[in-house]
Amino acid sequence: MIPTPLELSLGEPFEDVSFNPAGTSAASAKKAWDDAASSLARDPAVALAPLRFLAANRFGVPDPWPVEAPRFLLDALAVANATATSSPSLASDIWSLGAILLGTWARWRSERHPGGTSEAREILGAIARTIREHAARAHDGAGRKLANAPFAASQLGATPVLTLACVASAPLCPRETRAGALRDVARIAGLAVNNGGTGGIGGGVGEVGPYPGTLTRPESSAQRLVAAFVYATSAADDPVYITQLCASVFPAWRGYRNGPSANHSPEDAVASQTSGLLLTRAVQATAATFPEAAASLASTARAVLRGAPIDQGEGETSLNLALRPDECQSAAAYVAAGLQLATRRGAPPPPGRGSPDAWHRVGDVSADAVRACVALASCPAGGRCFELVDDVAETWANEGHANPTEGADVETRTRADVAERAANSALGRWSIATSCALALVRCQASGAIPPDVEWDALEAVSVGTNRSCAAGALALLASARARSDPGRASARVAACARAPLAKRAPAIATLVAERVAELHALGGGLGAGSGKTGVGSIRSFANRARELAVAVHDAFRGFKQIAPTTWQRSLDASATHPAFRGPFLAALALLRGVPLLSPSANDVSPALAAIDALARLEFARTPDPRYATLLRDIANALASDDVRSARLARATCGSLFPDPVAELDAICGGGVAWSDDDALGSRAHLLLRLVPYAAPRLAGPGGADPGGAEEGALVLADRVMPCVERCLAHGRDALVRAAHVAAVAIFRSHGRSRATQRWFPSYLNRSLEMFPHRTPAEPFVAAIGAVATYGELGSRLPCLAAAGAAARAAALDRVGDASSMDAASSLRRLVFGLLASVDHAIVPEMRAVAESAMMSAGRGG
Repeated sequence: MIPTPLELSLGEPFEDVSFNPAGTSAASAKKAWDDAASSLARDPAVALAPLRFLAANRFGVPDPWPVEAPRFLLDALAVANATATSSPSLASDIWSLGAILLGTWARWRSERHPGGTSEAREILGAIARTIREHAARAHDGAGRKLANAPFAASQLGATPVLTLACVASAPLCPRETRAGALRDVARIAGLAVNNGGTGGIGGGVGEVGPYPGTLTRPESSAQRLVAAFVYATSAADDPVYITQLCASVFPAWRGYRNGPSANHSPEDAVASQTSGLLLTRAVQATAATFPEAAASLASTARAVLRGAPIDQGEGETSLNLALRPDECQSAAAYVAAGLQLATRRGAPPPPGRGSPDAWHRVGDVSADAVRACVALASCPAGGRCFELVDDVAETWANEGHANPTEGADVETRTRADVAERAANSALGRWSIATSCALALVRCQASGAIPPDVEWDALEAVSVGTNRSCAAGALALLASARARSDPGRASARVAACARAPLAKRAPAIATLVAERVAELHALGGGLGAGSGKTGVGSIRSFANRARELAVAVHDAFRGFKQIAPTTWQRSLDASATHPAFRGPFLAALALLRGVPLLSPSANDVSPALAAIDALARLEFARTPDPRYATLLRDIANALASDDVRSARLARATCGSLFPDPVAELDAICGGGVAWSDDDALGSRAHLLLRLVPYAAPRLAGPGGADPGGAEEGALVLADRVMPCVERCLAHGRDALVRAAHVAAVAIFRSHGRSRATQRWFPSYLNRSLEMFPHRTPAEPFVAAIGAVATYGELGSRLPCLAAAGAAARAAALDRVGDASSMDAASSLRRLVFGLLASVDHAIVPEMRAVAESAMMSAGRGG
C-alpha cells in the first residue's frame, strides 16, 4: 500500500516534493464546500471557484470531509454532463474537478468517512460505476463523432483513469469492486489510446478539447496517467491484471493507435520523454510497497523489451488486450529503469510486505530488462547512427504525411500510404530508442547498470545522446528543405533542444566519460561477458563524438546552402543557436573526459577523432575552459617526441584537411566553399592552427616519421599546402594569419624538400599581391626568413623572394599614399635583412637586388 499521495511527488518533472502542502483551515474548507453545494444547481459557473480551491488543496483539507461531500461530487459530474451541450468548457472543468476530488476521497479519505464503512464502500462502487459509464459514453461519442452525444472533454483523458485507479487502491474497496475498477482502468485507458486525436483529451483543470496532443501532454495529463498506473499496479493481486494494465497504458508513450504518434512533433517528443522520467521516478519510489505486483510488472516489462510472447490470461480478468512490443517498449524501458533503481538503490520492502523472494526476483528480472534496453538503444552493427534522426526530422518538417485528396489515383494513394507507414515507423523507432537511452542514463547515474553490459550501456547512452543532440540541427535542415514557415521551424528546433536527453547532453557526456576513464584505468573494465578492451572502447567513444560532429557540421553546411537568405534571417536565433551549441558542448565533454593517447597503446585513432570532431564543430564553439585544455592536450600530443605523435601528425595532415577539389573548390551559394562556407572555414582554421605542431613531426630522415622529410613534405603538399594557399586570400583575418603561420612552420621543417620549393613561388606571389592590406607583415616576413634560413644551400628562392618584394615595393611607391609608402619601406627592410641570412653563393645576386630596391626608392621620391 502506497503510504503517501503519489501526486505530490509528481508535481515537477525533475524535482521531488515529498511533503504535503500547508494544511487548509477547517473554516475555509467548510465555506468552500458550502459555496460549491449552494451554487452548483443554481449557477454551475459560480461553483468553479470553490471547486478549484478544494482541488488545489485536496490533500490539505482537514479530516473528516463532510458526510455529503462524495454524494455532492457525484451530482457535480451529472451537472457537468447536463451542461456539456450549452457550455463545453465549463462542463469539462466541472467534471475534471469533481472526478479528481472523488479520487482523492476514495484513496485517502474513505476510511474516515463519517457515514461509516458500509456507506463508504457503497459510495466507492457508485464512483467506479459513474466514472466508467461517463468515460465509456464519451469515448463512444468521440469515436463515432455523434452530434447528439455531448460529453465533457476531460472524460477522454487521464482524469477518469486516475479516479478509477484511486478507487481500486482504496483500503476499504471490496474485492469485487477492486476487480471491476482494475478492469475499468485498463479498458478506459485502452479507449483513450485507441480514440486519441478524435476528440478533446484535455484532462487537466482548464484543459478543454479538442486538444491536439497525447496522453503524455500536457504535463498535468502525464502526471495523472503515471499516478493512475502506479496506483492500479499497487492494487493488482493477479498477474493478469498487471498484463492488462501494461497493454492499455504502455502504448500512451508510443502514441495513439487511431491518431497521431506520441512523437508526431518535437513538442510531443519532449512531453513523451518528460513523462517517461515521471514514470521511472514513480515506480522507483513506490515499488517496494507492492513487491509481489512489482515482480509481475518486471516480468511483463522484460518480455515486452525482449519482444517475447506474454500470457494474456483468460476468464473473467482478461480484456483480450494484446501486448504489442513496438507499442509498449518505450514505457517498458522507463518501468524497467524504475524497478532496477528501486532494487539497487532504494529501501527494501517493509517487514511483512511481500516475500523476500519476490523482491529478489524483481531485481533479477529488472536487470534482464535493462540488458534488453541496452540492445534496443544500441546502434546496429554497420548501421548509420543518424539515419533514424534524418527520417524523424523529415517527418517533423513535413508535419507528417497528409492523406491524398478525394479522387486521387491509385498510384498516388499507394505512395501516400507507403510514406505514412514509413513516417510512423520512424517515429516509433525514435520513441523506443530515446526512451531506452534515457532509462539507461537514469540507471548509469545511480550505478545500477549490470556490470556485464556496462560497456555496451555506456555506448548505447552515447549513441542516444548524440542522436538527440543532432535532432535540432537535422530538423533545421529538413525544415529548410521543406520551406517550412520560419516561425514554426524555429519552434521545432527549440523543442528539440528542450528534450531531456538533448538538454542534459553535456552532463550525460561527462557522466559517460568519467565512467569510461574509470574502467579504462582499471585495465579495460572487463566484466563478465564483455569482450571489449579498454583501448577499443576509448576508440569507440571518440568515434561517437566524431560522428556527432560530422552530422551536425554537414547539417549546418547543407542548411546554409539551400535556405534562402531571407528565410534564414526570419528564424529566431535564440531558438536555433542551442541546436548547434549543445552538440559542441556534448562532444567537448566526452572528449575531455576520456584518455585520447594511452601510454600503454600505440593507437592514435582516438586523438585523431578528437581533432576531427573539434574542427568540424569549431563553427559552433562557445566559451568553455575545457576547450582550451583539450586543444592544449592535442597540441602536446602532436608535438611529443615519439613515434605515435608522428603517426598522429601524418594522419592529421593527410586525412583531416578538406579535399582541395571536392570540398575547398566546391560551389557554395553562388561562390566557392573555401571563402564563402563559414563552417568549412572554421574547420580549416582550427586545423591550420595545429600545423605548427604537426609539421615538424613529419620531417627529418630517420627521425620520428619513418617516411623521412621528403615523404612528409608530400603529405603536406597533398592537402595542407593547397588549403594554406587558398586561405591566404580568405575574408577572415584570423584565418589568413593562421595560414601564414602554418606556412612558416612548413618552411622551417621542410624548407629543403622539393615539394616545398615548388610551392614557395605560388605562396610568395599570392602574399605579395595582397600586401599590406590582407597579408600580415609579421608572419609573412617570418615565412621568407624561414626559406632563407632553412632552405637548400645555394637555392635561389631567397633571391626570388627579394626580387618580388622589391617589385612590390616599387609598385606601392607609385600609389603614393602614406600607408603604401610605409609598406614599401617594410619590404625594402626585408630585402636588406635577407643579406645576412642567405648562403654565400647567392650573396652577389642578393646585393644586386638590394641595390635595385634602394635605387627604386630614390626614384620614387
